[in-house]
This record gives sequence, structure tokens and C-alpha cells, in this order.
Amino acid sequence: MSKKEYHWEIGQPPPELNVHSLAKHDVLRAYLSRYLNVLTSNPKIDRFRLTLVDGFSGGGVYLHEVNRKEISGSPLIFLEATREAAAEINARKTKQFTLDAHYFFIEKSKTTLEYLRKTLLERGYGALLQDERIRLMQGDFAARASELIEFIRQKGRTGRTIFLLDQYGYLDVPFPLLRKIFSELPSAEVILTFAVDAFGDFLTDSPESRIILSKMGIENRFDLTQIAQAKGARDRRFFIQAAFGPIFNEESGARFYTPFFITSRESNRDYWLVHLSMHARARDEMAKLHWELKNHFRHNGGSGLNMLGYDPKKDESFTSQPDFNFDKSSRERSIRSLREDLPEFMIRRTDGIEFQKLLEETCNTTPASSDIYREVLGELLIDKDISVTSKEGGQRRKGDSIEKTDIIKVSRQVSLFFRKKQ
Repeated sequence: MSKKEYHWEIGQPPPELNVHSLAKHDVLRAYLSRYLNVLTSNPKIDRFRLTLVDGFSGGGVYLHEVNRKEISGSPLIFLEATREAAAEINARKTKQFTLDAHYFFIEKSKTTLEYLRKTLLERGYGALLQDERIRLMQGDFAARASELIEFIRQKGRTGRTIFLLDQYGYLDVPFPLLRKIFSELPSAEVILTFAVDAFGDFLTDSPESRIILSKMGIENRFDLTQIAQAKGARDRRFFIQAAFGPIFNEESGARFYTPFFITSRESNRDYWLVHLSMHARARDEMAKLHWELKNHFRHNGGSGLNMLGYDPKKDESFTSQPDFNFDKSSRERSIRSLREDLPEFMIRRTDGIEFQKLLEETCNTTPASSDIYREVLGELLIDKDISVTSKEGGQRRKGDSIEKTDIIKVSRQVSLFFRKKQ
């Protein structure tokens, strides 16, 4: 089974939304605000072009399953969050700022799309619909993607776009389509859901599984014989993360990604929330949000530079390690792991490595954000395990002062230690 499909019909109450799904909405709202504030931080920017695409929009509202209050779905979150961010930006700028935004809401159900239209009109978005700033499109996202991409390319040189692809399972957004998005829109970002437990349930060394993998566009990238090594649900998650790490990295066309689990406490079923982009800064901002919005988020795997490494022998009964939940304990585990992993990674760079380059080369392999990197490097500075030199030649003394162009070098003593271990 994939994720639950919701039903909207005019004259009927909206569907209930489980509490765990609010985590996804929290990420979307917070990331939109952060995205706009970061990219418009230059005081000279007084206009910003952006396209927002909700590929599986639904009817726009839900009922909170606990308090029964009406809550915004993703189309309204797009509109509310960008309006609020634009107001914040205008408040700090001396010159009038304009957010030149277009919104595309795609939904395969005609009934649901009409419900969304009615919701938007009732919420005061009629003018944006009339001016085609909001466009409602019936159909499958995959079938409408080419015309969307063409519109975005015609809109402007940068093609800044955020795609929310909250698919119901794992087949509606094949990897070749992701690759097309990033090849034609290199400034785009994608927030994708993937029903990992449902995918893991069917995954066997069988012709049926190979057909599914072919539909996903990864039939030659998945070794189904390895699934036999996975003993139990937790090991299967380790296996799937390890397998999909290189797949997302190489088959999606995106250079950077964050793959973390959202857990349903009601059904004990998990799905993956994946952020894909071409820029390390975008990846880092999303990673920071996972630490800030830790409720319901989880990661299966290592806490250092091998977070997606699969080892069939890893099991909580043997390692006594709980799941990685982005809490205080998880942060401490990341710091401990990176204290060992970062020097070992950097000893190969005898001339040192820029901090930004270090992030770019390792961020896909760790749940840590740049803030945690700086904290770890600060501890290594205190212990004289590394030196950090600014481009002007000055020596850094604290981790929180490290800038992206600073050169980090491992001390000779630490280099000798790790070389002996090898």
C-alpha cells in the first residue's frame, strides 16, 4: 500500500490529516520563508522571480484529526508562506520589494481541483486566479511537467523554482523526470515524498519487482539479491537508504540531497521526505530545519560521514544505538562521530581544504548541518588537531568564526595517527 489518498468533494467536510503529516507541512512553510529571506538578503535586490509547483495539490484544506479545526494544505501553505516572507523582506528593505511569483497547482481529480478552486476563492485569491498568477491544472504531474518547465524557462534566466512532489506512493515521479527537471532548470529545488515502507514491502528478487524498478527508471541500479541480507524492518531501512543514496545522487540529476524519515505514530509506517538541489547552501538550510523541527523526523544509519552505509550486522540489540531522531542525544553522537571522521577525511588533502569544499564533498553523507561542522572544527582547533587559515592569512581560534573560503589543515601528529591506522 502507498500513502493514504485523500478525498475532497464540494459540500462535504475536508479529509482528516494525521498529526505526523503536519511535520511535512511545517518543513514546507519554514523552508519557503528561509529560502526567500536568504536569496533576497542582498539589499540591492528589489524584485525576485519565483515559480512554485505543487504536483499533487489536493483540495487545499484538511481537518486536524485531534482538534477538528480546518488547517491549510500545501497550496495554501505556498501562498501564505510566500506572502508572509515578502512582508518580512519589505520590512527590512528601504526600497519596495516585489515577489514576482507564479503558482501551479496540479491535481488529477477534477472534483478535487474544483474543491481547491472554491477554497482559493473563499480565501481571497480570486484576483491571482484571474491574473493567472495561480494556475490550476488537471492531470498527472509527469504528463504536465514539460509544459511547466517550458513556462519557467521562458519566465527568466535563473528559473528559480520549488517543486513539491508529494506523491502517494513511489511510482509517480520517476527518476528520469527528476533528471529532466535539474538538467533544464539547474536553479530548481525539489521536495519529494517517497513511500519507503510500501516500497520495501514489495521489494523481492522477482520479475514483479524488476517491472516496478523499470517504471521508476532505475532497473539497472538496484541489486535485488541483497535484500536477502536484510533481517527485519530496521535492516531493510538501512538497506534501502544505502541503495538509494547513490541513486538519488547519480540518477536524479541533483548534486545534493537530504533523505530523512517521517514516522506515522498511528500506523507505524514511514515515508521519506527528500530534498534535492544543485546547491550545497540549499541542502544545508534544509538539514538545519530537520534539527529545528525534530518532532516526527528520523534517520536510520550513521551519525558521521557514513550515514547511508548499510551493514546487515547493525541492529539495535547489538549496537545499543537508538534511531537517530535529531534530538540532543543525536547531536552529541554526530559531534563524536565527526571528530573522528573529518580528520580522517582531510588527511588526504595535504594542502588543506576550503571549508565550503569540505561541506560540498561530504554533506550528502552526514545528517549534520554546517553549524555542527563548525562546532566540531572548533573542538579540533582547541585540541590543536587542525589549523584554520583565512584567505588573508590569519589563524582562526574558534569554530563559529570559520568562513567558507578558510583553509583547514590537519596537524602532522593527527595525520601520522590516521596513516598508522590505515
